[in-house]
Amino acid sequence: MNKRKFRQIFRFLVGGGVGVLAYYLTLYILTEMAGLWYVTSAVIAFALNNGVNFLIQKYWAFNSTNTKAVPKQLTLYFGMGLVILVVNTVLLYSFVEYVHLHYLIAQLILTGTLTVVSFGVTKKIFKN
Repeated sequence: MNKRKFRQIFRFLVGGGVGVLAYYLTLYILTEMAGLWYVTSAVIAFALNNGVNFLIQKYWAFNSTNTKAVPKQLTLYFGMGLVILVVNTVLLYSFVEYVHLHYLIAQLILTGTLTVVSFGVTKKIFKN
């Protein structure tokens, strides 16, 4: 793996880590402290994560400085986010209700899996 690609993956993971931290904190606080249903908390947390990640991934991880591309990139990124949200929500519910995993354990599994998919798509969205 060349140095540029390694740096890009590293930045994607660090930037994504910031969004994931915001996601998990929001998920936990809304579920455990505010008493919301874990699925509702997950949707709210995902929206926050998606907004934070767009900015970090565009400008830091992928160095996409083309401001004219922002409307198209936003549309594609939030479209990807919507697909991931639906997949995440359905699988989170299934893992908790049918497999009987704790919601945080189930979400950890999903985060790892969906991160791989997200990297490939995000790389294409922000390609210069």
